[in-house]
Parts: sequence; C-alpha cells; structure tokens
Amino acid sequence: MVIATLAVGCSDEPPISFIAANAPEHSIDITLECHSPDKSRKAIFYFVSGGGAAGFQYQRIAIVETMENDWWSYVAQFKGANDVQLIWEGNKLLKIVSPSSVRIDKQDRLFNGIGISYTQIDRKKREFKASCDS
Repeated sequence: MVIATLAVGCSDEPPISFIAANAPEHSIDITLECHSPDKSRKAIFYFVSGGGAAGFQYQRIAIVETMENDWWSYVAQFKGANDVQLIWEGNKLLKIVSPSSVRIDKQDRLFNGIGISYTQIDRKKREFKASCDS
C-alpha cells in the first residue's frame, strides 16, 4: 500500500517528515504493521524509495502511536531486508529479527521509553518472511 508520494513543490498537503525535501519524489510502501500488546503503539516496517534512474531503496521501522502522526521517526534502517520479524515482548520492548545477510545502517536501542533489541539469524536455519508477534 502506498502511503505517500510527494513531488516537492507540487503539493498543498503538509509535508510528510520521512520524505526528503531535496529529492524530486519518494514513495513509501508499508509491508507490515504490528501492534503492541496493549494496542497503544504500532511498529511499522516500510520501504522508502526514489531518486529516479540512480534510485535508492531502504527498509525502515518506525514506532508510532497513531497512523495520523505527521512525523514518523524511524528507529531502524536496513538495506536488503525484504522481510523482518517484529516481536513485541511486552508494551515496552520491541525485538527486531532480520537475516544475517542484511546490512543495518541505523539501529536505535531506545525510543520514547521503548527498548529495542536486534537479532540477525542465518537465513538457512529458518525460513524467513515478514511477521508479527506480541
């Protein structure tokens, strides 16, 4: 599902914070949404891409209280992560599991009182597909 595609200078809508203002166009595709056990927060795994012919694509994880937030501050950024597992271990701890072949460019350990842990596993040991647990 495409959430937003913003052509800079061509929109009357307020800017979406995770779209870089200096790029001509970016798109955001949500792959997975996982609620915390008390449903107060949601971890979102999404793809951000753009840049025309030279192009780029990153995979990110954001933690939000509502989808209507104007600002999604992402807590993790990956390259080559088509699938991750998001596991809520209580309302204040999110475990992110990815294949060992994935490059992790950003991995925050704490966000708004939520602890975040990261584990990379060998893809051969376990079939991998995007999933949620809580």
